[in-house]
Amino acid sequence: MKTHQTVGYELSLRLGLNRFQEAMIIVLMIVFIFALNSNIELPYKISIAVMVFILMLLSSFAAQALKQGTQQKQG
Repeated sequence: MKTHQTVGYELSLRLGLNRFQEAMIIVLMIVFIFALNSNIELPYKISIAVMVFILMLLSSFAAQALKQGTQQKQG
C-alpha cells in the first residue's frame, strides 16, 4: 500500500519530478517563450530551444534514474 508521501511524485505528469525540478522546467519553458518572442537572430533562438529541450530531457531522465535506484534499494 502506498503512503501519502509518494502522492507528490505521482501528480507531476508521471515523470517523478520533485518540486524543484518542476520549477526548473517551468522556468526553462518561460525562457524558451521569451527567446522565441525576442528580437534576436534565428540561430540563437534555435540554440536556446535546443538547450532548453536537452535540459528538460536530462532532468526527466535523472528523475527516473533516481526513482529506479530507490526502488531497487527498497526491493
